[in-house]
Amino acid sequence: MTGQAPLAGEHSDNWRRPPPELPEAPPRNAPDALLLTGMRIIDLAMGWAGTSAARQLAELGAEVIKFEGRAYPDW
Repeated sequence: MTGQAPLAGEHSDNWRRPPPELPEAPPRNAPDALLLTGMRIIDLAMGWAGTSAARQLAELGAEVIKFEGRAYPDW
């Protein structure tokens, strides 16, 4: 590979955008709210136990964000 590494701060202006607006979670004390309503879980697991645990948390009301590798997708 040829080329030069970027200078310190060369691309900093590209990353100074305000964060996106997140949807507001329902209040946790609502009568129909599940136990984990408003909680966000990141699932990095691969295989049986980790994905089963993440699914259980989702069924309790958590928002689960699943990450998978391109080379090794989850079963």
